[in-house]
Formats: sequence, structure tokens, C-alpha cells
Amino acid sequence: MPSGQSRFARRAGVRQTTVRHYLREGLLSPRTGPAGGSRPCLEFTESDLRLLSAIRAGQALSLSLQEAFTQAAKSAARRPTANRRSQAPHAAPSRSSGTDLQPCAPSRPQAKADC
Repeated sequence: MPSGQSRFARRAGVRQTTVRHYLREGLLSPRTGPAGGSRPCLEFTESDLRLLSAIRAGQALSLSLQEAFTQAAKSAARRPTANRRSQAPHAAPSRSSGTDLQPCAPSRPQAKADC
């Protein structure tokens, strides 16, 4: 059976060595499971997957690993919770800095109401 790291790496589309490197650098901090003894099982969540994806996107934009992590962490801190997400109106993306990793929503033309 594959380890938690290898399953996570496969889901994220990266090599297992990338996951190990991010763990050593402190960029990912998965929960430790009860099994494993001296080498506890790591439990990665969807938020870990989103964080890794955001870091990789930042690196694709020529940010350093640390800059990409910082931007991804800021983005995650600004992300509304699931309960508030459905109630909050969509905000326009911030234009204060060119390094924000917020996804851009496609603009849709407003439909005219028939009178």
C-alpha cells in the first residue's frame, strides 16, 4: 500500500521528492495519524493540496519558493469559510500587487431583463 506522501504526491501531480522537500522546508504541515510508531503516518488534507498547487503556480510565475509560499498562505488566510462563501458576494480581485495568486473570475455579460 502506498504511503500518505506518495498518494498525496500522485494527487498533486508532483514527485514524492517534492513533497519531502516541502515538508523539510516547513511549507506543508500535515496532521500526524495514530499509526506508524516512530514514523507516524502523515494525513494530508484538501487544504494541503490547495496550498501545494498555489505554491507551484507561484513558482510558474517566477516567484521563489518562499515568495510563492508566502503568497499562497496570504491567499488561504483571506479565503472565506464554506459557510460564508455561499452568502458573500464575489469581490473584485485586488490590484494592489502583481504577485497575488487569487484566481480571476471570467467576466460575464449581464443579461437584460425582458419588460
